[in-house]
Amino acid sequence: MRIMTVMWASWLPMLTKAASFVSAERGETVHLDAWSTRQLEDAPENLERMLEAMHGADGVLLYRTAGPGWEPIEEAL
Repeated sequence: MRIMTVMWASWLPMLTKAASFVSAERGETVHLDAWSTRQLEDAPENLERMLEAMHGADGVLLYRTAGPGWEPIEEAL
């Protein structure tokens, strides 16, 4: 399973642990492509890579903030 997420950096370690746990407990590999909202806001050049990861994902988890850069991601969904 491939999951792409954009969320607050402080939440990424918990999600990474959860993906590792599922992989270990179920024997199913979980590929997590995790991005922080800061990476979206501070480096708009990351947007293209985020969109590529999103299109290749089985699931997308977004924790939307009021910051800039979300419109292209929402449109791509």
